[in-house]
Amino acid sequence: MQASTFPWVLGTGVLLGLGNPLARQAGASGVSALAFTLWPTALAALLLGLLGWWWHGRRTVSPGLLGFGLVAGAFGHALPMLAAYWLAVQAGAGFASLSFTLTPVFTLAIMALLGRERLQARRLLAVVVGLAGGLLLVGGQVWSQQREPHLMLVALLVPTLIAATNVYRGLAMPRGVPDAWLSAATLGGSTAVLLALVPLADPQVLSTPELPGLTWLGAQTAALVAGYLCYFGLQRRAEPVAFSLIGYVMLVVSLGLGHLFMAESVSWTLWPALALIALALRLMHRVPQPAAHP
Repeated sequence: MQASTFPWVLGTGVLLGLGNPLARQAGASGVSALAFTLWPTALAALLLGLLGWWWHGRRTVSPGLLGFGLVAGAFGHALPMLAAYWLAVQAGAGFASLSFTLTPVFTLAIMALLGRERLQARRLLAVVVGLAGGLLLVGGQVWSQQREPHLMLVALLVPTLIAATNVYRGLAMPRGVPDAWLSAATLGGSTAVLLALVPLADPQVLSTPELPGLTWLGAQTAALVAGYLCYFGLQRRAEPVAFSLIGYVMLVVSLGLGHLFMAESVSWTLWPALALIALALRLMHRVPQPAAHP
């Protein structure tokens, strides 16, 4: 991962890491996890489509772009984010963010199984160190408390889906398509999947929430618009394992905001865990070598 990639990792991680704390606040205002996932996703898809039209002109939507958006949206956003936001409401933003610590590990494993990743010692060490930091950061307040088995299963489902989609996007992302259109296609595909889930949920999911709920929905919409522009900017600059390190940044943001604004406890392990995560990012960093003279 080049030095120029770090701002994209941090920006994407911060913007998307706002989701769990915002979901927790929206849940306290009576907004369901499905409504919180659906409405900001749909509105962000529309806004990103308008930005793509404004910046790049009208574009013919090809079947390849539609297929990419549906797969990436379903398995990279709709299903894992719905699960993560549900976990945030049920068990807190800190517990939900545990899922993101496993994403780099699962991404590296999938890449290795597909034969697209050589297990270099430095990269493997970076993932292991980052995982240790993430587990240390949430361990004090998660593993010391009893959690129902189904919560743990959902927490494992989230990084599995995200990791598989990280690899898919790296292999199947359409070439020559601007980031705004890729973002709009992905969130549009996610919206289609979420709408298909509405009949299975409480009909109240489509009702208009009260003003506090609308505030959190609006904040999440803004975070998704900016976050997905950074998301695909990072995708162009980093391979899947380095890309997945945004999970560690999302973890820190979720836990930090949960502690500051929602009175979620943070254990003494905070500072050593942050040191391990910083070390993981440093290990993944690759200093560009000067070009050889002909």
